[in-house]
Amino acid sequence: MEKFVEVNGYKNFVYCYGQGSITLVLLSGSGVPFPSLEYKTLAKSLSETYQVIGIEKLGYGRSDLAENNRDIDSVIHEYRSVLQKLGINSPVVLAAHSMGFLEALRWGQQYPFEIAGILGIDPATPDCYREFNVEEATKKLKGMSVDALCRKATASALVEQLMGEQDISNMEKNEIEILAFRNLANQNWISEAENLRNAIGLVERDDPYLQVPMLFFLSNGEGTTLKKENWIECSLQYLNHIKVSQYEVFDFPHNLYKFVYQEIAQSSRTFISEYIEKNIN
Repeated sequence: MEKFVEVNGYKNFVYCYGQGSITLVLLSGSGVPFPSLEYKTLAKSLSETYQVIGIEKLGYGRSDLAENNRDIDSVIHEYRSVLQKLGINSPVVLAAHSMGFLEALRWGQQYPFEIAGILGIDPATPDCYREFNVEEATKKLKGMSVDALCRKATASALVEQLMGEQDISNMEKNEIEILAFRNLANQNWISEAENLRNAIGLVERDDPYLQVPMLFFLSNGEGTTLKKENWIECSLQYLNHIKVSQYEVFDFPHNLYKFVYQEIAQSSRTFISEYIEKNIN
């Protein structure tokens, strides 16, 4: 199922697969132009057992662009509002990629009874950002936002990559090309980047070690700003504080869900069955 859900006058695009007593909600990493395509193979693999719901944030995919400030609490409010309008009951399991893990933690901090567990898809833990130059990244986004030629070239390359990975018709290709140009480095992305330090501060202030079962799938660090050893160590140090946790390491880059989606789905089923399912049913 694909549909638009309106929250506060803006439409979020939602994609859903599968059925089941347990609902998994996919949280996108930052700067992913089309989450519904990016995570499609993973979502379908997980949907063999669970109901899987992906919510494209405002400024992502087919969702509207917003004019308001894109701080982390606003994003959490939108996620929760969409689920409520879909009639999804809590608690849910969050499958969070990269920066989406910060959103997962913040969600769990504010509404602990709504989150039964977290699957970290190469998650960016708070420690990962200590060596990340947020200001420089924000500056680059702003530079791209006013460089139409750069955005057009980047959008075209992105669409060609998606065409090679997904079964996309020519009509869909035209729509994606238009949206890719619109989405790349848009003001919502910039607002998220400008609010990132504050988001990290909020998560760390309210105890970042959310005590729900967590399963991490870790990459070799390629595509992140850290070396392999440092990238993995950030996650391992974080999991040391979590009572119920496991992890797996794969020799693939940051978007490892494209390469090991079947392995992720199988390990998730085992973990959820053993540590999470009893807390939901």
